[in-house]
Amino acid sequence: MKKLEDLRQSIRDLIQFLESEKQEIVNTHFEDEIDLEGIKDHQPIDTYTSLQSYRDRVERYVRDNKHHITINKLMNNVSVSKDELGELERIFFTESIAGTKNQFQKEYGEKPLGAFIRSITGLEAEAVNDAFSDFLQTGNLQADQMTFIRMLIKYLTKNGTINKAMLYEPPFTDLNDQGISGVFDNDADVISIVKIIDHINENAMVG
Repeated sequence: MKKLEDLRQSIRDLIQFLESEKQEIVNTHFEDEIDLEGIKDHQPIDTYTSLQSYRDRVERYVRDNKHHITINKLMNNVSVSKDELGELERIFFTESIAGTKNQFQKEYGEKPLGAFIRSITGLEAEAVNDAFSDFLQTGNLQADQMTFIRMLIKYLTKNGTINKAMLYEPPFTDLNDQGISGVFDNDADVISIVKIIDHINENAMVG
């Protein structure tokens, strides 16, 4: 430390003879470059659409209106008239619900309105059990056959309708890889089940 102090004192008197170098003041101003060609105009997002998707809006309407006479009939496997379905369509295909039929078909395909509603609400369990009650009472079913019917009832309760081709696909092939034909070796039983399914599916259309 003493050496540093001796050095400082020795050069102290020489500092005044140093030429000071003036620094030029530099002012800067930067501007962002914007690629105007990359900018596109967009329509403002509708407030309702931004909060809730089209599917959410449509499906929420169905769930919130289960007590509407036509929707309730569809849920309970009761056939609906052309007029009843027409009145439901008049309400359903409005800007605040499903928009136009073209909008609906673009999102869901050409599914009949009744079948679509069933796919959202499913079927009441009591209605499905009633549909199969006669078959269950008259048939002397084996354990695997009873299990198959329960699976079918559960599926219809959740989904409302069923494509008959599914009776030969999982989960209906879990009991037998031949599906319904493997579980029910009696053709008359298969025919009876198919008729019940046809009736349930038809009630999702116009009566």
